[in-house]
Amino acid sequence: MKKRLLSVILAGAMVFSLAACAGSGGADKKEGKDSKSAEGETVLKIPTFLCGENVGGRYFGEFVNRFNEKYAGKYKVELEEVVEASYTEKIKQLAQSGDLPVLVHDVQKEFRDSILIPNKLYYPVNDFMSEHPDIEKWCLPAYLKSAKLENGDIPAIPGMHTCFVGLFINEALYKPKKNIGEMSMDEFIKSLNENDKFAFQTVNNAWTSGLFLTAILANQKGGVELLHEYEGKKLYNYDQQCFKDAVAIFLDVWKKHALNNSLGADYPDAINAFTSNSAAFISNGSWMNPQLEVGDARNWSNGFDGEKVSAYAFPGNIVIDASAGSEYGRWYMTNSGTEKEREAALAFLEMTYSQPELEQWLLFEGGAIPRMDYSEEYTKELSKNKLLSEQSNTLCGDVTMVCHLMSIMPDSIANTTFGNLLTQLVNDDITVDQFCEQMTLKANEAKAE
Repeated sequence: MKKRLLSVILAGAMVFSLAACAGSGGADKKEGKDSKSAEGETVLKIPTFLCGENVGGRYFGEFVNRFNEKYAGKYKVELEEVVEASYTEKIKQLAQSGDLPVLVHDVQKEFRDSILIPNKLYYPVNDFMSEHPDIEKWCLPAYLKSAKLENGDIPAIPGMHTCFVGLFINEALYKPKKNIGEMSMDEFIKSLNENDKFAFQTVNNAWTSGLFLTAILANQKGGVELLHEYEGKKLYNYDQQCFKDAVAIFLDVWKKHALNNSLGADYPDAINAFTSNSAAFISNGSWMNPQLEVGDARNWSNGFDGEKVSAYAFPGNIVIDASAGSEYGRWYMTNSGTEKEREAALAFLEMTYSQPELEQWLLFEGGAIPRMDYSEEYTKELSKNKLLSEQSNTLCGDVTMVCHLMSIMPDSIANTTFGNLLTQLVNDDITVDQFCEQMTLKANEAKAE
């Protein structure tokens, strides 16, 4: 079994105030792209899902405020809120109409590889990286290599971040007799009683359900090998024994231990179920940590206490790296806009990838930048947080890192089909075999499109 022994410093959680997304007013549209005010201040309008109720908006809103304050009178970022599930489709429409914003989030691989890169809609960051050697130093070597295209262009700053995803447990409801990671999946499931419930979901990409299915798959014979083989690629055949076995086990767990409202639940519903003492377990990443801090207690109910939550590797010492296979980082700079707008976008990237901002982001997002030498201030903040300390200790052990199953599915399958078929499965409308057959059929239909 392929092991990755990580000795990394994970981030401590720091809760930032929510920043409201700016409206589209205050600037005149220019050439169908970003806009510039009459006073000479260059305004970048960024469509984003990192605002409003999105948990990532806590950091990003504060970052935008800091950027606008630093460059007041010269550059200004305004945010246009887009639903996360619709983001790539929104960007695709803007690309087709020639109205791409200068900055876009890391987009789905299929759009990137079929539209963004072939049509050279990106702005190469080669010169930017040469001018910022620390950024290149922090990038993970494998991603630094794979990010460069055949023509030599680097279309976006390569990935530098590893992300922890495991099992969060409310120990007021379930107290493990030993470390969960040290249990086998079978041993863990047998330890559950009828009142031990999971916060699963079926809506959109069925995120929390897909994570636990990934952990079950990684505990099956051949499961880790399958996930490692297809990391960074797409899987079109789900009629495989390890996948069938994993789905069958997941279905059994659902029948016995899914919270009643899991069917039809979305991600916010799953979070609410966990923070209202309704569910003992939720599969999620370290970005959820701030929602378990006292500063977020206004969103807790029914006596929930975030201090009683612990984070573990999944049974079998499985940890999911949600960033696995993402050779590019958080932003693409496009070839749209004016020279002034590109200057503003480069200033945005420079601040985003500065060490103080990256450490600030880690303190909220969690995970690690393994090739960075962290500042003393950052490590002090890290030591103050219980959950991130647990996650750090977990990753310092002998864990097996795997990619998220959803990341190797074709995008349409991960975003919609999986949740739809999962609903049919738990409703007994289809069998496990039919679920796997339909996954394979739909994946190959997506491939042919």
